[in-house]
Amino acid sequence: MLLNNAQKGSLDTCRSETRYSKSISLDQLSNGSQLCVLSDAGHIAVATYRGKSRENDPSKYITLDLTIWRNAQEPQQEG
Repeated sequence: MLLNNAQKGSLDTCRSETRYSKSISLDQLSNGSQLCVLSDAGHIAVATYRGKSRENDPSKYITLDLTIWRNAQEPQQEG
């Protein structure tokens, strides 16, 4: 889930937000954009977007800062 500019990425914010997305395109991100990531295993992370490779760069990549809280909530049940 992509956080709006008024929100600060934190464990509490990621736990309370209920907007979800399976994907986010790079054109939706700018330097400093934050998004919450939730794993089926119960880990929660805040990813802060820092940029991408230049158009003429031989490799394509993005740069992120990650803050991860392991086992921050109950794992998702399979089924």
